[in-house]
Amino acid sequence: MTTTYEPVDTAQPDPAPALTNPSVKRRGGLWIATGVSAGLVAIGAVVVGATVGQPTPLEKAYSQYEDLDITSSSIELVDDGHTIIVDGEGAEESGAPIEAIASLIKALEMPTSIVTKIENTRALDGTQSDSWDGIEVSWSYHPDSGIDMVFELTEE
Repeated sequence: MTTTYEPVDTAQPDPAPALTNPSVKRRGGLWIATGVSAGLVAIGAVVVGATVGQPTPLEKAYSQYEDLDITSSSIELVDDGHTIIVDGEGAEESGAPIEAIASLIKALEMPTSIVTKIENTRALDGTQSDSWDGIEVSWSYHPDSGIDMVFELTEE
């Protein structure tokens, strides 16, 4: 007796017809792209809506000088509230008094470690910089011209 074997169909049905059918792919991709785009637009609207009209941290800190007698060239808010420039007084030049600068530093909640670096800066050290909480500060010091500082927002 002869046994004949019939070939067995081992082909499996395609588990993911959407991946092999171009028309299904395109429609699925279109839905995904549309959903992602709508989500990004909604997130952008929330972020823009939350920040429009809100003062920057530098604007908040600068606002305390409106009542003080400091010349506008000694402490300036520029770049649409994203930069504060400080020209401190020195032995031979007028400028913002150290008390006003200390008040600004306190209002910006500068860490003590950075304050210490600023206090220990010598004329020979050149321009120094550091950052915290989305604010970068650079400074230089000379006894004759005083301390010069630039505070800039690094994050929006």
